[in-house]
Amino acid sequence: MSAVYRNAHGTKHLARQYGFSKEEVKKVLEEFVDEIKKEGNTKTLEPCYDYRTGKYLSFEEWMDHYWKIWDKLSV
Repeated sequence: MSAVYRNAHGTKHLARQYGFSKEEVKKVLEEFVDEIKKEGNTKTLEPCYDYRTGKYLSFEEWMDHYWKIWDKLSV
């Protein structure tokens, strides 16, 4: 949901559904990034266009941006 589709609202919705806090989601996604980098298949982490910011963001940049506005996201 997060890495492939960059869907912040969906990510937050799933986090709530499964009882994860913002910090737990962040930790899981950071571990995912580390695992993907170790495997060498980093296509998922490459920049994608984010219509809300109007910019191409790598997955890590996307995460940084959405952690800042996490509390403002509606579910």
